Amino acid sequence: MPLGLIDNSWGGSAISAWLKPDAYVATGGDAKNAALVALVVTDPVAANRQWGDIWQDWWAKHAKDPAEATPWARDFHPDAHWQPVPVVDRWSKWNLPALDKFVGLMWYRTTVTLTPAQAVQAATLLLGPVDDVDQTWVNGHAVGTGHGEAQRRYPLAPGTLVAGENVVVVNDLNSWGDGGMNGPAETRAILFTDGSRVHLDGHWLYRAVTEFRDQPPRTPWDAIAGVGTIQNGMVMPPGAYGLKGAAWYQGESDAGSQLAYEPKLRALIGQWRTAFGKDLPVAVIQLPNYGSTTPPPTRSDWAGLREAQRRAVEGDSHAALVVTIDLGDAANLHPPAKRPVATRLARAMERIAYDSPMPPSGPKPMSARRDQNRIVIVFADNDGKLQPGDAAPFELCGVADESCHVVPGNVDGTRVILPADPAATRVRYCWADSPVCTIRDSTLPAGPFELPIQ
Repeated sequence: MPLGLIDNSWGGSAISAWLKPDAYVATGGDAKNAALVALVVTDPVAANRQWGDIWQDWWAKHAKDPAEATPWARDFHPDAHWQPVPVVDRWSKWNLPALDKFVGLMWYRTTVTLTPAQAVQAATLLLGPVDDVDQTWVNGHAVGTGHGEAQRRYPLAPGTLVAGENVVVVNDLNSWGDGGMNGPAETRAILFTDGSRVHLDGHWLYRAVTEFRDQPPRTPWDAIAGVGTIQNGMVMPPGAYGLKGAAWYQGESDAGSQLAYEPKLRALIGQWRTAFGKDLPVAVIQLPNYGSTTPPPTRSDWAGLREAQRRAVEGDSHAALVVTIDLGDAANLHPPAKRPVATRLARAMERIAYDSPMPPSGPKPMSARRDQNRIVIVFADNDGKLQPGDAAPFELCGVADESCHVVPGNVDGTRVILPADPAATRVRYCWADSPVCTIRDSTLPAGPFELPIQ
């Protein structure tokens, strides 16, 4: 039977970008962000001014040097930390070893002199591309922000420009790879309504920020980390197709906020079912092993995100979890083993979309109960008896994560037996960024999980 596939994906995106603004707010998102998304459509100047206040508040909480409290201000005076930009291009071309692979925040600052006739005109600031994300000010007014290789074009409201010296400040967030302002010199200018322009080809200064590693907030209209941007631009336009099912493979960008992920994923599935059918089958591909190989017990954002994915589909007869904990690569965010993921996804979809009798995703943890002097974990959806493998990284935990400790797990048919611990309130399995998970049935592994002990 021929199948049609709609590949509707954007790497690095956050789940908020796939949610409608009302669903985003209903699942704990900031209502101010949703309001700004609506405002930027009708009044981008006002939206950028309000967002500038939010960004500046973030900087005020993170800046270590009081002398650098307001680098965007017109009356700010750069000190010796600010150096001349060798060439307005990616900083890997500056021949400065300390910045060759710099990842973080980079400030830029320049001035441009305008006549009274120019200053009173409506104008647009052109910056060319800025890799990765910029936040830009003119004379202390926040005027715009952009992402990726898009050409920056920021409208300047009346009163932004002044006769005489004008100050343009750009903060560039580079989160990976090679950052910097780049593009031909003619792409950086102030364009006036009479068609004339003044190029920003004068003296630029820069200052690399190394005092902290936190990233600034992204605008709610940011393409991949905003509110409803991908839903609006990539899901709504195809219209109400009659879909047989949907697959969701995402989560890396939300690992740092995994506690909020479960309700958002449930809302996303509900949102799709409203649009494409109330019982739309949805298969969620759980994050694979990637990152630190520190053995448990350890704190792991990726493990927390996997657990949020598991819980989001738990109890949903039209959803399934595709376990990939053994298919990743600790050193590669993009696992090279694609076919096994596709094979497991096909198996899950056969179950939830085509009523196959085959269990969708391997051994599924159902409960952890005390039984005399032991703790018994019961699994369902097994294809035969469980197989223990060479190791079984189970942990017993109290309320605090610091209480977690590794215990042996013995396989008994479709159960796993752990030693008793009166202080334990929950059990975890394979709780790490890149764990070794060995419990499986005859075909598939059991995925990571956390269960309360009953």
